[in-house]
Amino acid sequence: MVSIDGNLRAFSREVIEQAPDEPGVYGLYQGNDLIYIGRAEGGLSITTVRARLKSHCEGYRGPNTEHATHYRCEVSRDPVARQRKLLQEYEQQYGCLPRCNTVSYLGRARRVHNIFNLERTVQVKGGDARWKR
Repeated sequence: MVSIDGNLRAFSREVIEQAPDEPGVYGLYQGNDLIYIGRAEGGLSITTVRARLKSHCEGYRGPNTEHATHYRCEVSRDPVARQRKLLQEYEQQYGCLPRCNTVSYLGRARRVHNIFNLERTVQVKGGDARWKR
């Protein structure tokens, strides 16, 4: 089971005001279904768990997550790694991602990693630049 530390709380503006104003991860639920695993990386005021939850509640993150009924959150020193682990756990358990995590985070991370690991080579004859992995 995917385990985000923290109590299950009502997804309402009043309750969200009590969410941590720190970096971390969170899960949004519709009934008993985990529909989204998100992160707040910290650094700026808009990247705290509280701010992210507010933006979901107000519909700024799309129409699907604003209909959540509950949330669970935890403070994390490395929200990116923690979210990746939670998504991996979910994907291993259910064979897919939560329905509002539309793009495979793991696939995207692999693609980005591959893009940054390209080496530029120059073909001697013709002098045109080529890329290789």
